[in-house]
Amino acid sequence: MKKLTYFLLAFTMIFSIINKPNTANASSIALPKIVFVGVNQPALTGDKMQFSVLTKYDEPVQYKVFYHEPGDSRSIWKPLDPETNNKSLFTRVYRGDEPYYFYSMPLSKEGVYSFAIRVKRAGVKGAKSNSFGDYDYAYAFDVNTSENNSSCCSEVKGVKDIYETGEKIKIDSIDGKNIDDFEYKLNYFNLESYKLNNRSKNGWTSNATDYAEKLEYKGFDKPGTYVLDIWGRKKGSNNKYDIVIIKIIHVYSPNEELNVNVIY
Repeated sequence: MKKLTYFLLAFTMIFSIINKPNTANASSIALPKIVFVGVNQPALTGDKMQFSVLTKYDEPVQYKVFYHEPGDSRSIWKPLDPETNNKSLFTRVYRGDEPYYFYSMPLSKEGVYSFAIRVKRAGVKGAKSNSFGDYDYAYAFDVNTSENNSSCCSEVKGVKDIYETGEKIKIDSIDGKNIDDFEYKLNYFNLESYKLNNRSKNGWTSNATDYAEKLEYKGFDKPGTYVLDIWGRKKGSNNKYDIVIIKIIHVYSPNEELNVNVIY
């Protein structure tokens, strides 16, 4: 199995030509910032991958995604947009404090795919710009595809999308390929506790559980958006992990209104 360059795509800032900004018009006003991008790993050749994006911003935003394929010149970036497929257009408006989901095209080539996600305030010209257009913030990362005989996860059973405060989180089983005799552990990220200027924790809690065949966590006391970052490995393995499973959940108090952005 080829070594994966990235299992977890969190806080990986790999800037390239597409993200070199002209900041002459940038102001000191508050701008949206992408703080997390996650995807189940490994990425298998031929698969479409679902990406989960969290942005730190309380007002409406719009997104634009570009990608670069293995073997292409680094100057060649193509728009990946399920709504417009147009280089000059952003998505429709989304709430800035809710997750944004998008799918990649089938990753048909073996090697490193690069992605660049842009976000801007809805209906407003971005504070930065270059030949690829305007934006407020850009987040870039790589995905290294692996051959199809790798271990992978297709579904996490028992985990819901929405929980009440204090409700236990149980993972009954995990479906996938080549994951017999696997064990799992939980880490998590909380969007509400992420501080833009605090680099010490950045909203992450590591080792929320130890490795076990089935996971059960006490739940969360505070409402908010949480990323469940589940690591999996073969029982008895000394590897830190062999697969990573990303699941975004919403924790709420009764009567709280929820709104989730999902693109199918």
